[in-house]
Amino acid sequence: MIVIRPVAEDDIANVALIYRDILQTASWYVAHQPVAHQSAADAFAAATAGERIWVAVVQDKAIAGFISVWEADSFIHHLYVDPRFQRRGVGSALLESLTLPRPWSLKCAASNSAALAFYRSRGWQQVGRGDSETGPYLLMRF
Repeated sequence: MIVIRPVAEDDIANVALIYRDILQTASWYVAHQPVAHQSAADAFAAATAGERIWVAVVQDKAIAGFISVWEADSFIHHLYVDPRFQRRGVGSALLESLTLPRPWSLKCAASNSAALAFYRSRGWQQVGRGDSETGPYLLMRF
């Protein structure tokens, strides 16, 4: 069973580690790695400032992933699942829990083929493309 709930202060350290570990190992994320002297929690706080965050918790109370959104624009800024829990419905549960007005949008690294396949299989459509400091991205809408 996967439970989606708002992030709690006690969750931040674990969520920040998921964020840091994914970005440090992702082949599609080549720029702006968390600064070596910056803690995972500080990097996460900077990356999600002003956003609402929800976590996915599995039966053993482990945080399996998180989603952060800029509510004013129904924009999903981050959706990351701990690799130990990928392909188990966590990402889908996080998306399905959203109650924001549609359309929802997000930017996905153009080279992140796994994430693009995930979004497309759930009905997301590419509506644009662009370049950012982290590389080319596709603008997706649902």
